[in-house]
Amino acid sequence: MQTKTATTATTRMQKCRPKKRELLIEKVLDELYKDTRSNAAFTSVEPLLIEARRQHPGRGISRAEVRRYLARQRVYTLHRRAVRRFRRLPTLASGLHTDWQADLADFTALKRHNRGHAYLLVCADTLSRQLFVEPVKSKRSSDIVQAFEKIFRRVGYMPWKLMTDQGKEFTAAPVQRFLADQEVQHHCMHTSPQWHAGIAERAIRSIKERLYRYFTHRGAKCWTGVIQHIVTALNGSPNRALFGLRPNDINFGNAERVRRNQLERLDAGQQQRQSPRARLPFRVGDRVRIEKHKHVFKKGYLPRFTDELFTVAEVRTSRLPITYKLRDDDGELLTGWFYAQDLCLVLKPPPPLRSKRDEPIADKAGAADSATVGPVHDIELGFRPHQSYNKPSKWYGFTNTNETTSSSSSFYIVLPSNTQVEGNRTNSFRVRLPRKLQFGSQWSVGLAVLLYPHSWPSLGTTEEQFVRVEWQTGEQVRIPVPASNVRNPTQLLNSLHHALGEGSEELASRLRQIQLSYHQLTGEAETSAKKEVERLLSLEQQQQQPRNQTKRIEEEKQQQQQKSDEMSQQQQQQNEQKEEWKRTQFNTHYRRTLDTLVAERMEEAERNLLNKHLPLGLELWVQSYRKARLSCRFSFDVEQQRFRLQIDPVRIKQVEMSEQLAYILGFHTRHLSAPMSVARYQPDMKGGVSSFYVYAPGLIEPVIIGDVCVPVLRMVCIRSAQPDDMVEEAYTAVQYHQLITKEIAEIFIEIRTPTGALMPFQYGTCTLTLHFRKTPYF
Repeated sequence: MQTKTATTATTRMQKCRPKKRELLIEKVLDELYKDTRSNAAFTSVEPLLIEARRQHPGRGISRAEVRRYLARQRVYTLHRRAVRRFRRLPTLASGLHTDWQADLADFTALKRHNRGHAYLLVCADTLSRQLFVEPVKSKRSSDIVQAFEKIFRRVGYMPWKLMTDQGKEFTAAPVQRFLADQEVQHHCMHTSPQWHAGIAERAIRSIKERLYRYFTHRGAKCWTGVIQHIVTALNGSPNRALFGLRPNDINFGNAERVRRNQLERLDAGQQQRQSPRARLPFRVGDRVRIEKHKHVFKKGYLPRFTDELFTVAEVRTSRLPITYKLRDDDGELLTGWFYAQDLCLVLKPPPPLRSKRDEPIADKAGAADSATVGPVHDIELGFRPHQSYNKPSKWYGFTNTNETTSSSSSFYIVLPSNTQVEGNRTNSFRVRLPRKLQFGSQWSVGLAVLLYPHSWPSLGTTEEQFVRVEWQTGEQVRIPVPASNVRNPTQLLNSLHHALGEGSEELASRLRQIQLSYHQLTGEAETSAKKEVERLLSLEQQQQQPRNQTKRIEEEKQQQQQKSDEMSQQQQQQNEQKEEWKRTQFNTHYRRTLDTLVAERMEEAERNLLNKHLPLGLELWVQSYRKARLSCRFSFDVEQQRFRLQIDPVRIKQVEMSEQLAYILGFHTRHLSAPMSVARYQPDMKGGVSSFYVYAPGLIEPVIIGDVCVPVLRMVCIRSAQPDDMVEEAYTAVQYHQLITKEIAEIFIEIRTPTGALMPFQYGTCTLTLHFRKTPYF
């Protein structure tokens, strides 16, 4: 009986018109997908298909119908699982040294072992796989430009195209100006920030593999001295992409043959993978969503695709995998090409089927058409208006850019500092709103929530810190103290001890050269003095020879007479006088000859340095200049909680410190000259930075702070958080400021110290939540 009933139901379903069946299937699947008590609630294709066939075995529901149903559901298309690992288009070059890829290798953990070099700029030729590298101290534009200049000068070639990731170190304005001046076209992969310059990244992996094996072998962590040797070895090793050839073997004579071989291998692989029955996932005119390209460690339960819909404008099938060109609702083409895995198909809901009474067949929620859907909420959207009860929310998408905010009396906007705007930094950033805000009445804004990283250095917060040593010779040595986050006096003492171990290598080398020259001159003067003394001694012996012979005969007679082996007292006195005469003659001639040689062979500046440093000894001064801590040393008294500075008054005249360093150490003055100086105050590990100001130029009216008027949203007091922590400040009493504009397309935020300088965040993201509200009238 059940079989007959099921057969009858199936036959009835098959006889239904296609439009009616589609609506009935949607109604059945709605009950399973949107009901939280269902086993297949808010799942994917397979769980929903299994549950539908289990509960409705006579419906004959197919997998294609489930896919079409889910493609019409906004929730599913937003949260659909994103595929990130798939085959992509190969990287092909048009010739030798025409296309390069560049990336930065991170060696920040080994920075102190490599004289401050924290990164390695790696450039790779796409065709020959030849590598060119240059150590870089930081990601500043000046360092990156200087590294590129060295590589271009050393290689002798400049590429036509340079491909990098979207890092600020490559997209900064100074780097772009430099590349434009060199006529190098810079390209970034805009469609997928997870995949960058693949050849350069693979080269970095090979370099690090050899480097860390070298570290294990030598027990050292210095890579700047051997990196060029390792890269030369890699360029001389066979490469599979070059059919066993070495990168150094590729030249302009065989480059075209290698390129054709690579193309033939790629074409052969594509022919093997190509299926004659392959169906295009998307066609021209299809409506799709784009994957948001979250970070690798982003939470997987948040929406993975954009709320905005795009239209497929072009399909490129000349090479596999197939790629697509998209167009937005304004008719503008998006930059770059997209893979099928980056897109999610969106279908329109079926039109309602009219009954005899012209009433649409709808589900229990009454959702017969997407236009009648009530409030739709996006958990990631920064706009959160307070909706009125009689009007649905329309802020879930990015359409209707001219729509005003008249339907709400207040709303919030979240402003992160890491938006894709050129020149954005943690302390100064611009956020372009997805739609323009228009205000018809008087509105005010205030800072409601602030999330910022505790990533500024407590030592060297706004400017470089230093210790200047003035020696008794008149020379001055300025020793920089690197910026760092010091949490206790022990770390600060170690940082100072390490800094004072550097000194002035230039002055020490200069004095060492003078020392070597002076030692050479002393040797020549000593040889000349010995010869002169021997000459004078020989003349005197010749003049006294007759008398000596007479004396010698008399002495022999006397000795024979007395038969004594002891020398007479008179002979001893003569020998002593003779030695004294030799020393006097030697010293006199040695000093006169040395002064003459110094005056003839040394310049005046070298003679002045020699005269200053000679009394204490040249070697002592060389070591003192090279390591200043041999003459001045900081210490910390744990019982009194005070820093001390001990200096050698014989060599050092005074020590000068930067203002912030003296404040942190607790000294009341920057200049110290006593042999032992004790700090007056306890050390301040915060570096004197206790607050900062949040500016909103062009958004709010200026307020009076001291003797200036500035557009400050709020003064933020820094809590005692540990370095590297994220600090969140949520204000219950929001300070509101009047807006000075009726239309807002972008918002510019600056975070500055009380002195007016930008807050020196080293890394991290600042996130501000602004609360807009209508100004109340009383």
